[in-house]
Formats: sequence, structure tokens, C-alpha cells
Amino acid sequence: NTGYSATSLTGTTVSAGTLEYGVASAISSGNVTVSGGTFDMLNFADTVGTVTLTSGTITGTSGVLTGTSYAVESGAISAILGGTDITLTNGTGAEVEIHILIGRKIA
Repeated sequence: NTGYSATSLTGTTVSAGTLEYGVASAISSGNVTVSGGTFDMLNFADTVGTVTLTSGTITGTSGVLTGTSYAVESGAISAILGGTDITLTNGTGAEVEIHILIGRKIA
């Protein structure tokens, strides 16, 4: 997915390369899995299903990624996450580097 620009997907898995958003709400309710590579929101916003990070990077500038839940195992997050109750679940004990901006309490 190197250089691929998302404009309309129903869920996605990024396992290598970079997937960059091309419009707002490109995934719109589908699940997002990052198992390598980079998932880049850029300045676009989207409300998706479950966001899973097993390795790789989730990044963005001013766009907001709102997931129904967040499962993080390994990798890095440098993005704005949205939601009413943001719970980052890590069941592996692996290190995750997180640089996020939120307007809500992290549980």
C-alpha cells in the first residue's frame, strides 16, 4: 500500500507501506488494523469500528480518528483520537509509544 490514498473503503488492514487518507470518512464504520507500515489520517476525520495496532504507526496532523474501541499491542500512535470513552487496551505487555491529543479522559 505504499503511497495509496484512501477515498472509499469498508475497513482496511495496513501491513506494509503507507495508507494516507484522501477524503474525510473514507472508511466510515469499518475496522482498521495496522500490522506494519503507516496508517496516516493527515488532516481528515473518520469514525470507524475497532482500531487495532499490532505493529507499525498510526499518525495524523489535524484529522481525528474516532474508533469504537482501541486495541494496541506494539508500535506507535501519533494522532488525534476521538470518542466519548477512550480505552487503550494492551493485552501483550509490549511497549507502545503514544503521542495523542484528546479532548476526553483516558480510562
